[in-house]
Amino acid sequence: MPAQVTPSRYVDCRMRVRLVPGILIMVLLSILIVPSRAPAADRTWTGNGADNKWDTAGNWLNSNKPVNDDRVIFDNNSQARLDNINDIVGLTGMEIKVVNPTGDVTINDIGGTGTLVLATTDPAIDLSTAEKNLTIETVLILQGATAYSVKAGRTLTLGDDVNGQFKVTKRGGGRGGLWRHPPKRRL
Repeated sequence: MPAQVTPSRYVDCRMRVRLVPGILIMVLLSILIVPSRAPAADRTWTGNGADNKWDTAGNWLNSNKPVNDDRVIFDNNSQARLDNINDIVGLTGMEIKVVNPTGDVTINDIGGTGTLVLATTDPAIDLSTAEKNLTIETVLILQGATAYSVKAGRTLTLGDDVNGQFKVTKRGGGRGGLWRHPPKRRL
């Protein structure tokens, strides 16, 4: 005598068959809709422009100013105006890397217009091979887990407001400081 299929088993199988295509469609749509971070373009500071502002094309290698999701690099091309001003409003997803410029680097802003939203890459600030120090005197917005790497003997100083909901991880043997003006106070 053949086995009988009860209505509850039939309904269960039928529901599974109907759910599988729906779940697959939802997974595919979520992959297409969720934005992924494209690799950052490298934008190298030269300081060869008429002033020390980030919005001046002549201050960047090949006149390529940074835009969202770029990596700003200070390296052996970075010869002048290392005390510079981020005057580009609303940069997001940024990474900063210091290698071997001719001197210590300071990134300033003008009245809070140069706010930087750092990427959630690891590291968002990279001084792992740096031969010089970095001071950031502009408002930073960190999102999620942010890591920075500082080589032994080097110092990263974040001297303005740091905002957002974040977790900061420092790697490497160098020093990292976070303080707000006034007064400068080491945490």
